[in-house]
Amino acid sequence: MPRNLFTKRWFDVACGEFVVVDIETTGLSAVYDRVIEVAAIKYQKGVEVDKFITLINPQVPIYNSFIHGITNEMVKGSPIIADVMPNLLGFLEDCLVVGHNVSFDLRFIEVNARGCGYTVKWDYVDTRSIAKKLLPKLYNYRQETVLDALGCKQSSWHRAESDARGCVNIFNFCLNTLKTQGIEEKIIWETYNAKPNRREKELVCYEFCSRGNYDELSDDLLVIIKKVAAKNPIEHNGYLYKKTRGGITRHLISQPNNSPSDQKQPPS
Repeated sequence: MPRNLFTKRWFDVACGEFVVVDIETTGLSAVYDRVIEVAAIKYQKGVEVDKFITLINPQVPIYNSFIHGITNEMVKGSPIIADVMPNLLGFLEDCLVVGHNVSFDLRFIEVNARGCGYTVKWDYVDTRSIAKKLLPKLYNYRQETVLDALGCKQSSWHRAESDARGCVNIFNFCLNTLKTQGIEEKIIWETYNAKPNRREKELVCYEFCSRGNYDELSDDLLVIIKKVAAKNPIEHNGYLYKKTRGGITRHLISQPNNSPSDQKQPPS
């Protein structure tokens, strides 16, 4: 399964090379609907170096042309997904994949890859998730809304190549913002806790993992951290926080770069 992550390590990877991906489909179900267009554009150090773009014959009638403008006539002479998949997977290789709500696109690619006998796995970055952190006051986070907030124009909507290029504008904004405003405060972190409540996870990711000192956190956030750590241990800053009979306790994993005053026992 793909993994969505954006730690400092993957920030550094993204500044080197990534592939932005977008697809158009006959519907919303990765199992029952078909891919009719795919665009994958590869960037190295912010420069486009290669692209893979094609229409795909779904071998079923297209009933949602009013959304993307792709008609049955347009895909009639296009390759089928089984012919496209080897070339697409070869293009993606093991690159970091970027997209807006990209889990939707990768779900379709994964299901079709499995149907063609391939086992796939990618690490990916969702620009929708990053935009939520960096532009917290938008009324929604559709690609067109985010681009409008950034003052970017897109030539057309719901075509794979144009949507992919629009996504690049969002991603470059995110990378530049993280560079100038500080990775430690803005990054979307992976956490040790696998399945926390979404709201709790956002708070723990953004606040706890972006600060070096447990005792600097607000009382409200301490309550949430204690609640999350009571279910699953949280690894942070060289310590493992977990529930014991004495409450939430901190156990040294590796020597942190903290002063002795930073090494207080968290309250139970």
